[in-house]
Amino acid sequence: MTVNEFNLSEYFRMLEEFRKTHEKEIGERFGSCDKFDQLVVEMKAKEAEVAELALKQYGSLEELSRTTKHNLLQWLKGARAALDLNQTIQKTEELMRRVTADRSKDVSSEEVQQVVHELVEYSKQSTNGLELGEHYWSLMGDYYLTNPVYINSTDQKYGEGASTYIGKALKAYQSGIIRNPPQ
Repeated sequence: MTVNEFNLSEYFRMLEEFRKTHEKEIGERFGSCDKFDQLVVEMKAKEAEVAELALKQYGSLEELSRTTKHNLLQWLKGARAALDLNQTIQKTEELMRRVTADRSKDVSSEEVQQVVHELVEYSKQSTNGLELGEHYWSLMGDYYLTNPVYINSTDQKYGEGASTYIGKALKAYQSGIIRNPPQ
């Protein structure tokens, strides 16, 4: 499927229906339903960009809609307490330092992939039940490999070449999951 074939009309209809069926909760969480509506208007204005990212991260319109609905329900429930932001940042930075500690190691080595697995699992924990999409980690790998903002900030924080190393490690992790899905 190409971005041109990725029509978001059904997705926006799903959001409108979701708003109708969860109006009270949306008003409480967003402050007003108008704020939710504004978010949808902004997404429609950037439909091509949203479609491109959604295709990369979710692979299909059905998966985007299912995941968005799930995530909105989780967020509206507010069932889980928010994690301590400082603690989350510290733990993520510690894991990133461990991934990049010895960049002479092959990114697909068991040792590196174990730390990447810890990072992925911790990230899942940190999202409080929100789903990121099947291709999220591959997309993140792409960002670390090609996005100048990611590259510059990561290399500045963890050393020259760290962003490329992390990107390749995430790509190796994602391809390992595809070859050997978790049980």
